This record gives sequence, structure tokens and C-alpha cells, in this order.
Amino acid sequence: PSKSTIEFFFKPKTQPPEEAKKCEEKDEEDSADSPAKLKTTEERATPPTRKRLRQVDSDDEDADKAKTVGGPSSKKDEAESSSSVAVPAEEVLEKERCEQPESSRKPKDEKFEVTMKAAKKGEGAKKEEGADRVQSHAKASNDKSETKPAAREQEAASDDDQNDNGQDEDDEEVKEEILKRSSMLDTGKLSWKPGQPVPYSHLATMFEKVEKESKRLEIISLVTDCLRSVIETTPEDLLFCVYLCVNKLAPAHEGVELGIGDMILKKALAEATGRQVKDIQSDYDKVGDLGTVAMKSRSTQRVMFAAKSLTVQTLHKSLLQIAKMTGKDSGTLKKDKIKSLLVAAKGIETQFIVRHLQGKMRIGLAEQTVLVALAHSIALSVPQGTKPNKQILEKAAETLREVYSQLPCYDKIVPVLLKEPINNLPLNCYLQPGIPVHPMLAHPTKGVSEVLDRFADQTFTCEYKYDGERGQIHMTPDGTVRIFSRNSEDNTSKYPDLIALMPKVIKEQTKSFILDAEVVAYDRETKKILPFQVLSTRKRKDANEDTITVQVCLFAFDILYYNGDPLIKRSFHERRELLKSTFTEVEGSFAFAKSRDASDTEEILAFLNDAVADSCEGLMVKTLFGDSSTYEPAQRSHKWLKVKKDYIDGMTDSLDLVPIGAFFGKGKRTGVYGAFLLACYNEETEDFEAICKIGTGISDTQLKEFYDAFEPIIISEPKSYYQYDDSPGLLPNVWFEPKIVWEVAAADLSISPKHKAAIGLVDESRGIALRFPRLVRVRDDKGPEQATSSTQVAAMYRNQAVIGQ
Repeated sequence: PSKSTIEFFFKPKTQPPEEAKKCEEKDEEDSADSPAKLKTTEERATPPTRKRLRQVDSDDEDADKAKTVGGPSSKKDEAESSSSVAVPAEEVLEKERCEQPESSRKPKDEKFEVTMKAAKKGEGAKKEEGADRVQSHAKASNDKSETKPAAREQEAASDDDQNDNGQDEDDEEVKEEILKRSSMLDTGKLSWKPGQPVPYSHLATMFEKVEKESKRLEIISLVTDCLRSVIETTPEDLLFCVYLCVNKLAPAHEGVELGIGDMILKKALAEATGRQVKDIQSDYDKVGDLGTVAMKSRSTQRVMFAAKSLTVQTLHKSLLQIAKMTGKDSGTLKKDKIKSLLVAAKGIETQFIVRHLQGKMRIGLAEQTVLVALAHSIALSVPQGTKPNKQILEKAAETLREVYSQLPCYDKIVPVLLKEPINNLPLNCYLQPGIPVHPMLAHPTKGVSEVLDRFADQTFTCEYKYDGERGQIHMTPDGTVRIFSRNSEDNTSKYPDLIALMPKVIKEQTKSFILDAEVVAYDRETKKILPFQVLSTRKRKDANEDTITVQVCLFAFDILYYNGDPLIKRSFHERRELLKSTFTEVEGSFAFAKSRDASDTEEILAFLNDAVADSCEGLMVKTLFGDSSTYEPAQRSHKWLKVKKDYIDGMTDSLDLVPIGAFFGKGKRTGVYGAFLLACYNEETEDFEAICKIGTGISDTQLKEFYDAFEPIIISEPKSYYQYDDSPGLLPNVWFEPKIVWEVAAADLSISPKHKAAIGLVDESRGIALRFPRLVRVRDDKGPEQATSSTQVAAMYRNQAVIGQ
């Protein structure tokens, strides 16, 4: 554990203000090489990294601490700013010592050996952190003393990447110390009483500590204690706390999102603080983070009357109202509502409220980490009263992760967690028609030989990999049919023809189901599959069945739920048989994915050639029997392998990348963008890392379409979470909001001294770039956070190296 976290849990009951200030100054000296300064105009050539975002003028920071959580100036301030206080270590350890038999008691001074050893270990790690955030992240990614990000666990990266076990944080001594701390939570010293609304300062304090922490176990511990405090005092506020921790407002399929534009935020901040927008913009240019600017603006503002404390419930409801505002006056209404929130916010709350509104917290708190912390907090809380035990906590986390993968809806899960033991959660929460499940994904392969190697002792089948859009079809018991995309977007209004088709393809005994399928553009006259580009021209919402020009065919390949029974634990062979016996094909509108059971290279290659001839991308190869053929929601599993036609010629897979900037065109491309800067997504840092500049594979017609499509998302400067090189030729003329995803193919990947993708994961100080990239298609079915991750880029580079051997 880091020194700061040890001190948070083991600080004395009282501390003179003078001593507190000395400790704060000492901590600052230990954690940074020099005081953080606002950047000058000359230093703004490169956008600030996440570490720079945390830097503020040291003098102002000391002043702010007296008003926020860092340094209360009185007992009253301390009560308001501190949301969770642990029992002093001396009392706890002495109590444990006295409870032991006299014959086995150790002297008092031996009781603190583990704590001090952990503190020294954390102190050493803290001093070793570099001043540069990118270099720090690079070192952390290769160093086994750092834990793997939670998101990396969910990605289930290739076997070659499973080298991040045995980390220093898995040391039993450290885990036991964290478990000991977890049993010491004292809710009697919180800043609110049981039954009272939970103040947002409780979460904001935790967010601030998480942002400064790099150890995943420490982050889990901080979030666990934060949520435990809520469970044991005001459990009805737990749902709001969880949503704010994952920076969401509602389940994904409801389509409620924030992401307020910076200009509205700047205007609201100006009105809330009495400052000029130009002054706020000037500070933003220096600091690079609007949340930090907002906090500093509020900290210097004098108020006549103290505003009522902001609660988590009030904040969540206000954010929900803002997200749902529409119409011509919505901009003004949003600004006024945001202004009222900023006026009510105190200290560090302001910074994180602005980040909530922007839609990105950027504190390194992944949703998978929150799930683990939520499971731990439930297992450790009264009335469940679980005695701290590593195995129990790990089992609780595993249970919650699995349930959430099947039912990604906190509205359904959290109430059950508060009423039932967590072991009973799977009995109450499972697949449910109407709530989309995150789809199972396939691993790319290096070719047919890898398929045979992986499935050497198993029976498998090959299916066409269709060039379309993933569609999850739900029918509820009342007969309602809905269609969801792979990122849980409700596409029901996009496909009224498929909704009308369902009664024709289901058999009479069918009451409810969940299908996994691919929606493909289809020419019914020629009976040919059309390219994805044709499908992408179809109206995205509120389509009229009578005016549809692009016809589609639904190719079903799996069934996950049928008439009240979840099927994901059954073998693929059983699921496929049930699918074919329950639904009826309708030529040109509904069909089962074409498949063939194969056992040798010649059969697979022959079927691959058939797939390519039938305008498909390649093959999906799936195991048929036993536990190795179950459906794994939200997992990229080796139970499914994909063999694309591109694999035969070059790189093993395409990438899904986000355009973050563009370059003005020259010659015949004058008047449009001639090239674009693309980035992958780093799930740990929440940064977008540049990976290539692309201009190939884009037609003149597409260039005009893209020029118009990007106009609404142009921004005046790069986001603080963009990582790129500012060398001539690589610095875009125009920057974009990270909204659009493109599928890109390339000849191969190479180490790059310029591009920042996966920096530190393969090379200490250099990133990875694509060679000869070309645009394949626009991915309307993916959001920016679903783009290819830095971890995946690194894995693709390593696999490429293996292929070349």
C-alpha cells in the first residue's frame, strides 16, 4: 500500500494544524520532483498528460486544502470534508492483542511490523514514479510489480499476454494488510448520520484519492470502504453512488448519456463564479483540464451564504435531467442547471462534477474495478457480516462480475445485493429479455494452422463471418420485439422490417427469446449479400418500412434465452439445435448462418474460399461440445476463433480506431480533409493514443461525406486525454471530439518513435504505428471506448512477431 493510503487509514484521532501542514508538505516533496506549475504558452505545444492535469499552482493548492478535503482548518471543517475515518491503528491492534491467549501474545511493538513494512514499500514505490505520466505508465505496463488494469482482465487477452500474474501486489502480506484495514471501518465518524442522504463530498474525496493512486488493490480498497459506508448508513443511496462511480446515469440500453460541450460548461462556470469566459479559457489553455479550472475558480470566490451540501441523489437526478433535455432551448436550460450545480458544489466536488458532465472522469477507475469493490463492500457489510477472508472476497467479486455480464443493469442488481446474500445473486439476476447482454467476441487467429492447434482434441464447426452489423433480437413474454446493437444501443426503430418479420419466423410455442445474429444488406433479386457500406447508408433511426431502399437479411447463429430459460451454460451444439427447431427460415429475410463441420486444413480452406466467394469476411470457428462451448457474455474468448480473408495476405486482424484530428487536403483534395489522425483507446488511462495517419482507401465521395460528418464535432484544441506527437506533418490542422469509429486494415505494425499507441507495453519509450493503413469501413455500431485497446494493439504486434519467425 502507498504511504498516503496507509496514513489515511492509520492516522491519529487528532493532529495539530501545524503538524498536519508539515505532513502535507512532506508528502508533496515525496510524491513529486518539483512543485507543479501552470504551463506557459511555449510549453503548450504538447497537450497535457493525465499527470499534468493534476498539477496546480502549489501556493493555490495549499490554500485550497483548507477549504476541501486536504487540510481542514477546524473540527467542523474536518467533519464536513472527511467522509470516512478509520479507527486508529493503536486501538485496533491493541484490542486484537488483548483478545489473544496470554501465552501467544506478542509485545506491542511487534504488532506494527506488517503495517510499517507495507508503508515503507509504498513509500519506495511512490518515490520511484517518474515526473512524466507517459513514462510512468510505460514503466508500469512492463513492470510486474504493477497490477494489470481491471479492463485488461475483461479483455481476456491472448495467451501470449498472460504474463502479468505474480505481481508484487499479490503478495499475501499486502493483501492481508488491506483485509485488516477493511474490517476497521468506523461509520460513527462519518460526516452524515445513518438514514441521512449521502453527501457528494463522500464520493469526491474518494475520487481524489483514487486519482492519486496507481495500485489497483489500493484503489479497490478505497472504493470498497466508500461504498461500505453508504451500505451501513444510507443503503437507499447505494445505487446513485454506483452510477456516479462508473460515470453513468442509467443502463446502456436506455441511451441516456452526458458529454456536455466545453463551451456550455465554460459559460455556466463564468456565470456561477462571476468570471469572464475568456479568463476561464486562458486558465484552461494553461492547465488543460476544465475540472481543475472550475475548482480553482470556485475556491477563490467569496460567498455570503454557504450553500446546502450537495447529495449524491440530488446530483444524479440533476445530471439525469440535463442529459434528457432536448429542443431549441435545451442549451440554455442545460447551462442554467449546470450553473446551479456549480454554485452548490464545494472544493474538490466542483472538479469532478465538471468531469461527470464532460462524460469522462479520467481518474483511472474502470467499471470492472468498481464491480469488484461493490462485491467486497457487500460481502463485508452488516448484516451479511462476512469475516474478512481473501477467498470469500474473491468469490464475491467473481459472482458479481458474472451476473453483471449477463444482466448489465445496476437497477436490477443493486436492490438484490442489499436484500440477499451475494451468493444468492445468480438465483435472482440472470439473462432477461429486454435488457441486452454484452456479446461474446472471437479471438483473431494467425491462420488455419492455429485453429487446428487450438482445437486439436475438440469437435468444432465453421460458420460464415458475415459483413454486417451485430444484432441482438429480444422478444419479451408480452410479445414486444426489440433489436440491440453490439454496444447495447436500441436499434428497434432502425429495422421496422425485421420487427414485422418476427411473427413469420417463430413457431407457435415460442413466448420469449434472445437471439444473437448478424444484420446484412441483401439484394433479394440477385440473392446476393451486399457490402457493409451499403448497409451503412440505411437510415439510423425512425425508418419507415414503406420507404426502405436497402433490404436486409437476418442471419441467426445463436440463441441465448428461450421461454424463461437462460441457455448460455449449454453447449453450442444444443443451442444451435434449439435455434433451428424453434425458428423457420424465410428466403432473403431470415436464415441460419451457413456452417460446416470440418476437421482438417483442406476442408477449412475450401469453406473459407466459399465464404469469400459469397461476399463474406471469412469464417468463425467454434467448439461444439462440453464446457468449452458455452456462451461467454462480454468476453473475447478462445472458444470462438475468427479467420478473415485478410489473414491470408498480411496482418492478422483489422483495428477499430477513432479519428481525433484531420489534415487539410491539397491538389484534388483541396476543400476537404486529405488525411486523418487515428487513435486507439487506453482503457487504463482513458487516453486516446495516436497510432497512424491515414489517407488511403478513402474515395473522393467519402472525403466529402466525412468533411460534412465531422463538422459538428470539430473542437478548437486537442483534448487533454489525446496522446500524440506534435512534429511537423503529424500535427493535425483540425481536432475532433472522439465520437466516430473506423475499421482500418494495414500491412503490419511497427515500433514508432512518433506515435503513442501502446507506449510502454512493447517498448519502454516508443509506441506502435500501422504501416500502410487503409480504411475498411465506418463502424456505426461501436462507441469510442469500444475501439481497439492499447493492450490489443500490443498483443497484435507480438503475435505478428511470432508469425514472422
